[in-house]
Amino acid sequence: MKSIADLARQTIGLPENSNQNILFLLEKAGAFIFEKEIGETIDAYSLWTEDDRPYIILGTIKKSAARRNFDLAHELGHLLLHYKVEFNMQDRKSYRTLEDEAHSFASEFLLPEEFRKDCAGIAKVSNPDSYIDIKQKWEVSLQAIAMKAYKLGLMEYQQYRYFFMSINKKGYQTQEPLDDKISISRPMKIKSILQLLFEKGIYSVSNLMEDLKVDQEFLTILTGIEKEFFYKYRQNEQKVFTTSELIFKQ
Repeated sequence: MKSIADLARQTIGLPENSNQNILFLLEKAGAFIFEKEIGETIDAYSLWTEDDRPYIILGTIKKSAARRNFDLAHELGHLLLHYKVEFNMQDRKSYRTLEDEAHSFASEFLLPEEFRKDCAGIAKVSNPDSYIDIKQKWEVSLQAIAMKAYKLGLMEYQQYRYFFMSINKKGYQTQEPLDDKISISRPMKIKSILQLLFEKGIYSVSNLMEDLKVDQEFLTILTGIEKEFFYKYRQNEQKVFTTSELIFKQ
């Protein structure tokens, strides 16, 4: 799993010592990423289309940057490890195996070899606050950091247990340190493409609505792009149309 995760980091251009711009680099590498309402029980999901395009759908429920990074890494794991696997056809045991594999990939992907060196200087390994600098560097949750440290043998079982007791005691289950400081990345690829097409007059919101057979409200739901974006370009269309009518009448 480590070799696959390392190759994935290298392929999308992630440096050896940082997880900055994961979402942007995944989009640049060819993934189509959307942000939309998918309910409270689902964090994200991914799929390959019939023409082999990878899609990742992220939930809109406000999370931390660390949790979003894990969602992205987890779904990347599914895309790479479980190519076109039908999840709804799996029994409970098989489904759990697939999820565990994606979790394992995400851990290796987000916390590569240099992470072990970062942990070497930690004196109080059972104290969540000891890992705040590591969290800032990798933009990964304290809980994910502890799980990886334990897996690497850098933390004894009793220390691991005490770590999570401290997480509960400090209230870090709902919000960890730095969660309100590290900005949450949002998908921009689809919006940027549409903006370019609209600005150049190559395509319009009306064209998009007609091709997809949807109204403007559903277009916002479908793409996860704010309604103001489409409203702005729809207004521009109407202005151009009105001006053309006036010129024609004269």
